[in-house]
Amino acid sequence: LCVFDVLLKATLAIRPYERRPGSTDGVFAEWSERFCQLTETQPKEKQLIECMARAAECFSAIETDRRRPRPRIGVIGEIYVRFHSFANNDLICHLERLGAEVSLASYPEWHYYTNWMRMNDARRDRNLRGWLFNYQKDQIQRRRHRRLAAPFVDLLGPLDEPPTGKLLKLADGSLDPSLKGGDAVLSIGKMIEMCDNGCHGVINLKEPLITKGTKEHEEEQGSESEISQHSFHRQVTTLTRVQYCNLSCSSCPSWVDCPIRDYSSSWNACLALCRPNGSCGSSKSVTCCS
Repeated sequence: LCVFDVLLKATLAIRPYERRPGSTDGVFAEWSERFCQLTETQPKEKQLIECMARAAECFSAIETDRRRPRPRIGVIGEIYVRFHSFANNDLICHLERLGAEVSLASYPEWHYYTNWMRMNDARRDRNLRGWLFNYQKDQIQRRRHRRLAAPFVDLLGPLDEPPTGKLLKLADGSLDPSLKGGDAVLSIGKMIEMCDNGCHGVINLKEPLITKGTKEHEEEQGSESEISQHSFHRQVTTLTRVQYCNLSCSSCPSWVDCPIRDYSSSWNACLALCRPNGSCGSSKSVTCCS
């Protein structure tokens, strides 16, 4: 899980800037297949690290063009929905086509959260043995994750997951961690952490009929970042193109005065205000998501 999580992070960090469309997906597919075959042989950690080093070299060799800055959009929420393209209506590819770079909450964060819950239960029950067992398990998992991700640090920067307690403390004002809120409490904490680390906006994906997050935190963070929450049903289009447009154009120098900032605007109004050649109406002539 750690290996594929790092490969996916590399793909999302490079694909929006690739010079040859499809080159990043090709590298990801090749190394995914290699790691699947390697896993069947029950490899030792050293073998996995060596393969990760070779994979990092292949990702680093992809030609990129980073002259045009892109807004970075965080994606959090229900773990299955955010990782499964069919479940989320291929959200990540839509955002990339509209000019964004996506930062996806990692899969291992859920495992670290379950470790934290068991440690918390053991502490409450005064079960020292249970607490020590889960503490040691958490430390070993994080150490292995860190070693497997190490070959990609030069390419992607630090990939360490923040301590679970830190995320839960960020969410404490909205949802008590002792309630075992699962995806909800992690989503709130991760949303704030992503905004603090430079994301221009965050999309919280929710499974149908389940409400997560709080309006208070949306309003609190809304002054600096756009927070969108969406529940996915296959029968409806839950993210309007105007919302995509707003997310894509957030890096535009004229964004503050843009007449389509309001999410209530219609897509037709967006098209009417944008130039036919695909640029917005600003003097900076920043390419529009249309």
